Amino acid sequence: MTLPAALAASTLFVGKSYDFYVAGDDGIYGANLGSDALAPVVNFVNSDLDVQGIVRVIEIEDGKLVIQVYSNESTLDTYILDPVAPEDVEEKKELTLGGHYIDYEVRSEVISFNKESKDYRIRIIDYSQYNLEDDDYENSTGIDRMNTDIVTGNAPDIMLLTERMPADNYIAKGVFLDLTDKFNEDKGIEKEDFLQNIIDAFKTDGRMYVAVPGFTVTGISGKTKYIGDGKDLTIKKLKEIAAARGIKDSDIFGIVLRDQVLSSAVEFSGDQFIDRETSTCHFD
Repeated sequence: MTLPAALAASTLFVGKSYDFYVAGDDGIYGANLGSDALAPVVNFVNSDLDVQGIVRVIEIEDGKLVIQVYSNESTLDTYILDPVAPEDVEEKKELTLGGHYIDYEVRSEVISFNKESKDYRIRIIDYSQYNLEDDDYENSTGIDRMNTDIVTGNAPDIMLLTERMPADNYIAKGVFLDLTDKFNEDKGIEKEDFLQNIIDAFKTDGRMYVAVPGFTVTGISGKTKYIGDGKDLTIKKLKEIAAARGIKDSDIFGIVLRDQVLSSAVEFSGDQFIDRETSTCHFD
C-alpha cells in the first residue's frame, strides 16, 4: 500500500470496514492492503470538527467511529461519529476555498464560519493532495492542477495564495475580482484592524485584488558603532569593516550558507534590480 505524498507521514489505525484508517490533516481515509486506493470517510471541515491532532480511531457497530482528537484548546476530546448520507445534510449555498497546503488556522476559521452561517458553507480544496513524491519547490503537480481548474473555468470561489503561486499572472489575466468597493462598503469589517500601508502595498494599479489578513516583518540588524544607520552599507564597506576587525571575507556571515545569503540579499534589495513594468533586470 502506497500513500499519497500528502499522507506519507500519517498515522494508521486498524479498522473493520477497511483494513486501516489513515488520519490526515483534513480527515480520515479508509485503506486496504494490496490497494493504493483511499476512500474518504470523514472530512473534518465538512463535519465541523476542529481537529489539531488525532490520537485514536476505533470503529464500532454500524460504521460508527470513536475518535480522540486534540482541539484548538489543546484539550483531548472524544467524539462518536455517525455516517450521514449527503442528501440528509442541511442544504446551504456552497463556496469553495482553494489553496496549496491549507494550514490548521485557516481550517479552524472555516469551521467557525460554517457553524455560524445559516446560508453558506465553505468547502476546502487543498491542491497539495495532488502532489507527487518527486515534486519539488519549483514543480508542483498540485499547483498545476489548480491552474488547470482556473483555465477550464473551475476556479475556487476563494483562493488562498502562497509565494509559490503566480499571483501577478492571475491578476493580469483577470482571474481575480477587484475587492476595493466591497472592502470599503462592508460594515462587518473593522477597518481599524487593518493597516492602510499594508493594503496599499498589495494593490495592483490602485486596485485591491487580494486581502492580507496578517504579515510578518523581517530585517537585518547590526551595531551602530560599525554600520551607523545602515543606509550607506555596501559590499565594499562591509569588507572594510570586517578587515578592520580581523575577519576574513569567508567568515563575514558566520555559519550562514552562501545560498542563504544570496536569498536574503534578493529578498531585501531585489526591487533595486528588477523593473516589473518592463519585465527586465539590471544588475549594474
